[in-house]
Amino acid sequence: MLEDSYRTLIRILAASGQTAAVQRQYSDLARLLASEMNSEPSEMTRARVTLVLRDVKIAPAPPAVTSRPFAPASPLQVAPLPVSLTTFFGRETFLREIRTLLDDPTTRLITLLGTGGIGKTRLALELAIGIAARGAEPAEAFVSR
Repeated sequence: MLEDSYRTLIRILAASGQTAAVQRQYSDLARLLASEMNSEPSEMTRARVTLVLRDVKIAPAPPAVTSRPFAPASPLQVAPLPVSLTTFFGRETFLREIRTLLDDPTTRLITLLGTGGIGKTRLALELAIGIAARGAEPAEAFVSR
């Protein structure tokens, strides 16, 4: 059980490119297993760490840093909005009020507050669907769940 947790942490650290942290966690695990259980890491754990460290040695060097200003490699990618499974009704007044706020150039942020389950996300998604239908900029339709 303990080793599974360390192996998961090692996998996460490896996926984020933190090889020094991978080595540290593996050393901690080996030390803990030796002192507490008089054993060593399993073959699966040793293989994972070996693979991570081998891949690091083979990986190409990162590109050189230049002084050019940052420019995105590709245009903004917009994820499709989720499809609603139910009919949206009874909130048209709220939608109009929020649209009015969005159309105001002085409005920088709109936060929907309320108790869990009252439909904040559904309201925001319906608003985003309406904005997309108008052909507005995608940044105006950001919805976080």
